[in-house]
Amino acid sequence: MMELLTGFCAVYIIFIRTGILLRKFAYSIVNPLFFLEEKKIVTDTKNAQIVSDAICQKISQESLYDIYYAFLSDKNGKEMAILDYVRMGFRVGKAIRCHLTDRRVKIMLDLCERTVRERHRMLGLLRFQRKKNVLYARIEPDCDILPLIHSHFQKRISSEYWVIHDTKRNKAVIYDKKVCRMVEVSKDEIIEDKKDDYFEVLWKIYHKKMAISERRNLKLQMAHMPKKYWKNLTEMQEKSVDNLKNFL
Repeated sequence: MMELLTGFCAVYIIFIRTGILLRKFAYSIVNPLFFLEEKKIVTDTKNAQIVSDAICQKISQESLYDIYYAFLSDKNGKEMAILDYVRMGFRVGKAIRCHLTDRRVKIMLDLCERTVRERHRMLGLLRFQRKKNVLYARIEPDCDILPLIHSHFQKRISSEYWVIHDTKRNKAVIYDKKVCRMVEVSKDEIIEDKKDDYFEVLWKIYHKKMAISERRNLKLQMAHMPKKYWKNLTEMQEKSVDNLKNFL
C-alpha cells in the first residue's frame, strides 16, 4: 500500500529526523500555515520499514496489523487516528491494547473491526462468473479489502484464471495460476458477456428451490447479507431461470 508507506515515511521524518512533536504535525495538516513552508513527503521504502520495525518492537506486531486494517477502512480522518495511536503507542508500549477506554485506542479498534467485518462478509458474498476462459467477480466494498481476500481464493481456486475487480476503486487482483497481481483497471476494460452462463443459471435455480417461503425473513437476511451487496450477487438478480432449457 503506497499511501501507507508514505504515511510511515512522514512518521519517520517527524520522530527520527526532525524531532517535531506529532501533535504539531497534526495541526500542520489541518492548517498548512502553521509552518512557514510545507514539506513534501517522498515515499522511501527503507524509511517506511524503519517505522514498521519500530512499531513492532516498541508497541507490538498486533498493533502493526491494527494500523494496516484501520488504514484500509473507509472512514475520513483515519490517517490522524493512526498518527495519534502511534504517538501513544511509542509512549506506553505494548500496554496500549489494555487502554480500551482511551479514545485513541477505541477509534483505532473500531476502524479495524469495520475492515475485519467486511472482509469476513465478502468471503461469503463474493460471486464469480465465467467470462470466456476467466472467472470474474465484481465487488464494491466500503473498505479497501481487496488486499485481504485474494490469498483466500488463491488457495481455493488455484487451477483457474480469475479476476476480483473492485469497481469502486478501479483496481483488481488478477491470478494467472501462479501469482496474484494488483493492477489498476476501470470498468470499461472488463469484457462484458450478457449471455447467461450455465452454472450461473443453475445457482439461481438452486437458490430458488432451496428457499422456504414460509420462513422468509427479510430483516434477518439483510442483517447477514446487506442489500448494498445484492447487485453483485448472482442469486439476487431479477432474471428468469427459464433459460436453463437453452443449455440442455
